[in-house]
Amino acid sequence: MHDGASFESTHRIDATLRAFDGHFPGAPVLPGACLLAIVLERIESVPALRAALGSPLLVQQVKFLAPVGPGQLLGTGIEGGETHHLVKGDVIVIPAGVPHWFKEVRGPLLYFTVKPVAPAGAVQ
Repeated sequence: MHDGASFESTHRIDATLRAFDGHFPGAPVLPGACLLAIVLERIESVPALRAALGSPLLVQQVKFLAPVGPGQLLGTGIEGGETHHLVKGDVIVIPAGVPHWFKEVRGPLLYFTVKPVAPAGAVQ
């Protein structure tokens, strides 16, 4: 925001959202339109943030960096985390349930995500 104010937020994605129905069976992903609606709703709920962004609120371009699944926790920042400066060829494994984000990206970033899913009916 222009005046130096800050805003932090977390949001857990409701695993029962109907948006997951059929999107994609066996590996549900929140549709981008739903994620954008959640972000816009959160912005609208903070008067100071809404005022700083101006009116009307227009979204010209959106790029989602990773798929969002049921029950996932999203946030605008992480406190007490570790910083890793990665270079070409580095591999980092992030265990399930560990919050993470790309804080600073210099140049192009190509990443590969693997999220193992238990077969239907399997005991976890």
